[in-house]
Amino acid sequence: MESRYQNLLYEQRGAVTLITIDRPERMNAIDGVTHRELVDAWDRFRADDDAYVAVLTGAGDKAFCAGGDLKAAFAGEEPPIDVRPEELAAHARGERPGILGPSRWTDVYKPTIAAINGVAYAGGLEWACWTDLAVADEHATFGVTCRRWNIGLADGGTQRLPRIVGFRRAMDLIITGRVIDAREAQETGWSTRSSSAAPASSARSSWPSGSRRCPSRRFAPTRRPRSAASAARSTRACASRPSASTACSTSPRSRRACAGSTSATTRTGFRTASRRRRGCGAASRCRRRA
Repeated sequence: MESRYQNLLYEQRGAVTLITIDRPERMNAIDGVTHRELVDAWDRFRADDDAYVAVLTGAGDKAFCAGGDLKAAFAGEEPPIDVRPEELAAHARGERPGILGPSRWTDVYKPTIAAINGVAYAGGLEWACWTDLAVADEHATFGVTCRRWNIGLADGGTQRLPRIVGFRRAMDLIITGRVIDAREAQETGWSTRSSSAAPASSARSSWPSGSRRCPSRRFAPTRRPRSAASAARSTRACASRPSASTACSTSPRSRRACAGSTSATTRTGFRTASRRRRGCGAASRCRRRA
């Protein structure tokens, strides 16, 4: 076991990284220290070329993560984020990693799995949504319970949850704050599988064993943004080619045919792509006449 954290366990088992929130006495809730350690741990996994898959779970068998540590907040302990106005403004602009760990990161281009071994409430539910896949224990439960204290989802749950379970199911859970069990979570697509065995063990053995045999580099973006010079070259090349409108300028009848095809292409994207590949028929006739 390898760890250098106070509230986390970080283990590397071959190509699989296991990150465990180790605060079972607080239902694995996230305080200021845990927030910073999660940022460091996920950055460590992201930068490690020998780590192909990450599994996130909680210590014990009662909780995956109960969200933010409200007891610590009410006791006046250090909050997960700096509450100075300028820092809150930076969060609002999306310039910070997240509220409860790096939940706003979207550039971890390797598979991540949530092994949900108990309650996944509030921010813990958002971490379950953040990962690519999820395996849940049969006694696991899920809920936007922060709604009961008039606390909103601050770590991407309002965006990710509708994408996973659908808008109406998500609104049902977000507005009512009701709790669902592992069976309903799997039926609605929230969790990918349920397991009677320890979910962390199942997550470590089943998916990673298959995914780590595949090239991990393919999860990274393969198309890079074009530079200004490249865009300019492309524009000049397109401008140098004879277009349909130029070729059809020889006769009014051909111009009308091309105009009709142009209006048709604006109505359907499929037709647009087809016309671009084949070219305008009237334009082809004009070229033959020329």
